[in-house]
Amino acid sequence: MPALPEPPVTALIEVRRLKRFSASGQPFRILVDENKAALVTGGSTVRIPVPPGRHTVRVSAYMMRSGSATIDAAPGERVVLQCWAPGQSEWFWTPLHVEPVPE
Repeated sequence: MPALPEPPVTALIEVRRLKRFSASGQPFRILVDENKAALVTGGSTVRIPVPPGRHTVRVSAYMMRSGSATIDAAPGERVVLQCWAPGQSEWFWTPLHVEPVPE
């Protein structure tokens, strides 16, 4: 009997958007390796399967972008990031934020 093919091994990037008033009506685009991967709204979480390895993650909304969070995802690993918009008074001057969740 022939062997069954191995299921593809992936890693998972989980992005949690903190619930804040600032930019609450604007979904954030999640970019993985500069490719649009998902949308996330305030107080919600998205999970993005990716091949194992090094990836850059950033978020964008309207005319704003975050800096990059670079992650190394092992096969089967779940990497958790959080993102948020700055306070209302800083909306047009401060970039969006994305960073690993502290353990």
